[in-house]
Amino acid sequence: MDLYLRADVLVCEVTDHGAGIGDLLVEMPAADVPGGRGLWLAHQLTGTLMVAGGPAGVAASVSACLTIQSTPVASDSSNPERDRVDLSADEG
Repeated sequence: MDLYLRADVLVCEVTDHGAGIGDLLVEMPAADVPGGRGLWLAHQLTGTLMVAGGPAGVAASVSACLTIQSTPVASDSSNPERDRVDLSADEG
């Protein structure tokens, strides 16, 4: 596993030298099926998910932007929302 920073983007690359994964479906399995959610979670929680297979195994790479934009609020110290941070991503 390699973990590195490119500007404000954190990148994680994982290589598995196993037999491969066959057809890749990144979808949520049924609620009564154990396991099978790792790639789905990686796809939902990161900026990118890339998976490539070959004769030597499988390589997966995920990235996430580390820049967080603060939501400006009034300087009223009685406001419980004053330290709130907006973690929503632009869907643009």
